[in-house]
Amino acid sequence: MTDLLDAVRPLVACDRVTAIVDGDVRRITGELRVHGDGPYLPDHFPGLTIFPGVFVLEAVVQAAAAAFGEPDGGRLRLTAVRSLRFLVPLRPGDLLRVLAEATEVSPPHPVRLRADCRRGDGVRVATVTVECGWSG
Repeated sequence: MTDLLDAVRPLVACDRVTAIVDGDVRRITGELRVHGDGPYLPDHFPGLTIFPGVFVLEAVVQAAAAAFGEPDGGRLRLTAVRSLRFLVPLRPGDLLRVLAEATEVSPPHPVRLRADCRRGDGVRVATVTVECGWSG
């Protein structure tokens, strides 16, 4: 039963998050070290393990959610993907760095996130533009 519970726990998509508020824009940085022992990696793709692209998207949303905390308006949730482009795969051992800007940062208004996702060596991994809303 413990293995099943471990398999359904939510992915922790950021090891560390920082945010700086500059007027009506919040600049967010999130980082995640891709570990080769995650339950999602061995089968994605066998023999050429890569970090799933949907987890890069999840890292952007989780970084923003961590930067906003838990305001009275509820929790930040992905509501729309406006643009998503994957450029380079991440492999076990790589560092994912999410550099995002968020606008419209107070509930109940939606949050627009634009993110530049890079590997630890500076190579661009993905570009992401999404909208998030607040759920209670």
